[in-house]
Amino acid sequence: MEYTHLLFDIDDTILNFQTNEQQALRRLFYLYGIPYTEEKITQYQRENHALWQQYEQGMIDRSVIFEQRFTRFFALIGVDACGKEADYMYRLFLDEGHDLLPQAKEVLQTLKERGYHLLAATNGVKHTQYRRLREAGVLSYFERLYISEELGVQKPDVAFFRYILEQEKITEKEALMIGDTPSSDIAGGRAANIDTVFFDWKNPEAKVESTYRIHQLKDLETLLK
Repeated sequence: MEYTHLLFDIDDTILNFQTNEQQALRRLFYLYGIPYTEEKITQYQRENHALWQQYEQGMIDRSVIFEQRFTRFFALIGVDACGKEADYMYRLFLDEGHDLLPQAKEVLQTLKERGYHLLAATNGVKHTQYRRLREAGVLSYFERLYISEELGVQKPDVAFFRYILEQEKITEKEALMIGDTPSSDIAGGRAANIDTVFFDWKNPEAKVESTYRIHQLKDLETLLK
């Protein structure tokens, strides 16, 4: 298949969001006197994940995530504090995280040199994604960033992918979606008739109906010769 445009998810595909999240949570928990334990982290992540799933399904606005995730978490663990203020601090801390996944920069460089058009396709926050990619030293590899906050629609909504195709003036067959999340990256790409690459580093045992599957980013160099 002759792909010309590669659509990259950002968090946990290019940037190591897991590490960045842990660093931000550690700082926030310290600020609020919350023990940084596996139990507390899991409790927060459960609330956060549930809200993001509702957002991906079009059930809530993105703003609800920021208003509710720490409010719910604090209520769950009995902390009397403003969840909205905590979320603001958390996102400030998160903005400072820009750890790359192994091989990310080298692979982007190689694919760029091979003539592929590299695009970011993310459900993230505009200023956060731009800052993190810039500080990680990889922003220049991407010709354009397509961010749900700006588009007003998010993965896996077909409209998110249709917008990118229209802006790039390409067909579905010329695009390839690369990401780590089955429910948004892969399901969304498939719904839009775009071939997909499932990057399974977090969940190698997952059964996912993607066009291709990779275990490390370096595998893209073999796939996309």
